[in-house]
Amino acid sequence: MASAAQYSAYRFGSFILNLEQGALLTADGAEIPLRPKSFALLQLLVENAGRLLSREAILETLWPDLFVTEDNVTQCIHDIRAALGPGSHQMLRTLPRRGYLFATEVAGLTAVQPVRQDRDPAGRETTMPIGNGSQRAEADQGRRDAGPRRTSSLSRLSVVVMPLRNLGVLPDHERLAESVIEDIAAGLLFWGAVVISHAEDVYRQSNQNGPVAIARELGVGYALQPSVRGAADHIGLNLQLMDGETGVHLLSEHVAIDPQGSAELRAESAARTAWALYRELTKIINRRIEALSPEEWTANDFVSRGRALLFRPVTADNRSAAIRHFERALAADPGLLGAKVGWAVALIMDISDSWGTASRQDEAQAEELLLDILRIDANISIAHLLMGVLRRIQGRLYDSRIALEIAVRLAPNSANALAQLGATLIALGEPEAAMPLLERSLRLSPHDFSAPICHSFLGLGQLLLNNVDESIASQRTARTLNPSMHYIHWGLAAAQGLKGELDEANAALRQAIEMRPELVSPPVCYVLTRRPTPRFITLFEATFVDGLRRAGLPDMGT
Repeated sequence: MASAAQYSAYRFGSFILNLEQGALLTADGAEIPLRPKSFALLQLLVENAGRLLSREAILETLWPDLFVTEDNVTQCIHDIRAALGPGSHQMLRTLPRRGYLFATEVAGLTAVQPVRQDRDPAGRETTMPIGNGSQRAEADQGRRDAGPRRTSSLSRLSVVVMPLRNLGVLPDHERLAESVIEDIAAGLLFWGAVVISHAEDVYRQSNQNGPVAIARELGVGYALQPSVRGAADHIGLNLQLMDGETGVHLLSEHVAIDPQGSAELRAESAARTAWALYRELTKIINRRIEALSPEEWTANDFVSRGRALLFRPVTADNRSAAIRHFERALAADPGLLGAKVGWAVALIMDISDSWGTASRQDEAQAEELLLDILRIDANISIAHLLMGVLRRIQGRLYDSRIALEIAVRLAPNSANALAQLGATLIALGEPEAAMPLLERSLRLSPHDFSAPICHSFLGLGQLLLNNVDESIASQRTARTLNPSMHYIHWGLAAAQGLKGELDEANAALRQAIEMRPELVSPPVCYVLTRRPTPRFITLFEATFVDGLRRAGLPDMGT
């Protein structure tokens, strides 16, 4: 290809990339919306057609002065493929762990006019320019004056973290607040947000432009403005979230930082705050999506709707509806990583809940999805987490432990990863090692959708350790949070039976049997895995099985 500088546009397939207008056009001159960074990446790919571009090279070219993650590249690639439509995966190829290749013929154009397809009186298509130069300039100016256009990117979870405003604290306390902000940003990244922070451009512009102007410039949906002020016994960190398009203040979060507290406690506080911000952002985004007709939803919109359903109380209906949304997303964009992850989450939840009656087809499908995700990016914590859960269910307990330890290493403050690692340790017959992990999981995320599962795991571990009162308290909490989980009632019946609270134990047992009457044979009591270790079986029979016998189920022998 000749020097890119001489071209004002490029033609490939049925598209024109018009650099003068900064627009991706169809053959008939219709503009396909793209965010500025997605357009810039498409231009980079087109100008290097036939060459492999690594993610590192793309980051260095498009974000030279910004601290951003590879998720930004992934999102731009998704935007581009959505814009190019069917066949985009053949045109723009992903080479796992290597980068991206624009694998189609590109022609450079030194001049280009937008065109439209009309028909002559005989019905034949004719091509003609759209307006004269001044008319097009007026139209372009009108679009600019109208402000930012509403595109599908508004439903995308992306946040720029503004520089911290110091409202009168000491430098040491300011640095402490900044470390908490970094942990909050990392937490948002874990939950799937695209986060831009520690950006030199942001710092340079922050004195001249407000958060909203900077969010627009960077092409992100939201701006997070932190400020810190001193108090009598703590540092007060305030977080203001603003809409990147309208400037409307959406919510505020306050974090009390104890200067004398441990780093672990600060990390736990940051993780809770990140989850609270993410939860509220997803509600805002989903309200926007719901205001559109489903025909207008993008692939990412279907992913957002599916995630929202998974964050509701854990039920089979919510999971089934979530899977349908992820299927729709993948039908629109087969390479959409968020849809694959969401589908895998829903399948693993179904398999876990079925307590030994799961379809082998579901297991095979979940494993295929997870292997595909890890081939694309081996550093996705939640994929290792889900693989660890699947391996535990299958009875591959040591493989489960390794996968979950990787998940925790990649995301040390992931409440779910900690809880699932605790569950695997219980299945290995090591409830003593599991207890600190489960307790920390609940400190990190005491109110999210998985909290009742964690309380139930904790109750099981406590029962195996003969801490019966604590087990009853944990299972009661789990039942209060989500009474639709049948295994919570089994656990409560066993603990109350062992305690001697036989009326309550029998009532819990009858509830469990009513919810899942097919699960009264001994193997269903092996809640966590098909092949528990001998040590687990010994502990389980001496506590759980004995408690259920006392509750009124005499045939619970193994």
